[in-house]
Amino acid sequence: MDYIYFKLIHVLAVMIYLGNIIAGLFWLRIAKKIKDLKIITFTVKSIRDADRYFAIPGVIVITAGGFLAAIFDHYPILHSGWIFWSIIMFSISGLAFAFRVAPLQKKSTISF
Repeated sequence: MDYIYFKLIHVLAVMIYLGNIIAGLFWLRIAKKIKDLKIITFTVKSIRDADRYFAIPGVIVITAGGFLAAIFDHYPILHSGWIFWSIIMFSISGLAFAFRVAPLQKKSTISF
């Protein structure tokens, strides 16, 4: 594989990752408007499952695809500001998800 394939994998993973987030927010908004606790509970559990199957693997594929594309195209990963700061910000968002969002999702599912 060369640069273009890793870039394609990276971009497709980003699309799936963002699509998962946007769809989850969309369905949660609809569930809250209905105000039925069974529907809200089902929606929150479904979002948590979707995160497990799409978001978490997506982070791995996004990161690996990005790194491999940069390596194969001979980008200096740590010396290119846009790559370096993208890695930093993506890492911060992953840590925020792991330590703040995921526990809240688990807690909210139990309380319904």
